[in-house]
Amino acid sequence: MKKKKFLTIVIALLNFTFILISGCSDDDPVKPPEVTGFTVSGYVRSINGSTPIHNVNVNLRSVAVDNILADSLVTLSNEVGYYEFTHVSDGKKKLYFYKGSFKDTIDITVSGGNVTADTSRLKIDKPLAYLPGQYDDIQTIIRDDLGYAVQSITTSAINNNVNLQNYSIIFLNCGTEALSSITTTGANNLKSFMQSGGKIYASDWAYGTVIKMYPELSGSRNGNSQTVNGNIEDVNLQRYMDVTAVQIFYNLGSWYSISPTIDQSVNVPFLKATYTTTTGTLTNNVIAFSRTELAGKLIFTTFHNEANVTAATIKILKYFIFEL
Repeated sequence: MKKKKFLTIVIALLNFTFILISGCSDDDPVKPPEVTGFTVSGYVRSINGSTPIHNVNVNLRSVAVDNILADSLVTLSNEVGYYEFTHVSDGKKKLYFYKGSFKDTIDITVSGGNVTADTSRLKIDKPLAYLPGQYDDIQTIIRDDLGYAVQSITTSAINNNVNLQNYSIIFLNCGTEALSSITTTGANNLKSFMQSGGKIYASDWAYGTVIKMYPELSGSRNGNSQTVNGNIEDVNLQRYMDVTAVQIFYNLGSWYSISPTIDQSVNVPFLKATYTTTTGTLTNNVIAFSRTELAGKLIFTTFHNEANVTAATIKILKYFIFEL
């Protein structure tokens, strides 16, 4: 009697176990969450389409009823200017592109499939200006390589603050004009320009003006003609160049070497190098840096567009332009 009762209990337990196993069979699998939406992708380039722009802020927003902008997605373009959004819903969208003083907007419609947007060609709201110099020619890169119009200005316009606020970026080429013809008043005008959101590029001898803007900085025109190994300190520039160091050729001597004592938390290095001067060797010293002033920005570089300039240097100078 006891054996029969025990056998009945065992059979009941086996039946219960079978029911549990059957409930977890392949006939009733756990379904993964469904992924919906589509991919929106494209490229960002200079206005003439020749140069991919890295690290551009790309914002995708839905256009709701009455053209009110709704949800927002954000990404960055990569080293070849490519960007991509996934899981994008159907409907009208706006793509916004921002990089320093450069921007663009593109309208797209997502309708049941992936979208490749038209190539964004970054534009500027206000003109670009350059101060001519004997040893730099940044305007050739801006105009001929990138396709942007750029206007010439004079030291008189800077010293007398003539319409400086009309420009988005002012480029100070290496030369005697930027070395000594811009007065302290002119330097203060440039500083005010920066404080109002203006951007400034200054190369080599233009450090004479930069020092007037920021007297705590110092340097000497004592760099020798040489090729140096420039160590890239800026992570985004490393990604853009796809290297951590690049050779920089200084065609002439007497270029401005920056004092090793500058505050690098304020004057943030792009590149450093070990190089010789007429008074000795400077080790791992800054050769290009950026500095912010309220809404404005300054980029200073000891190297520039000169005779026998390398392709790598030109690429870095293009990067500097779009950082402004």
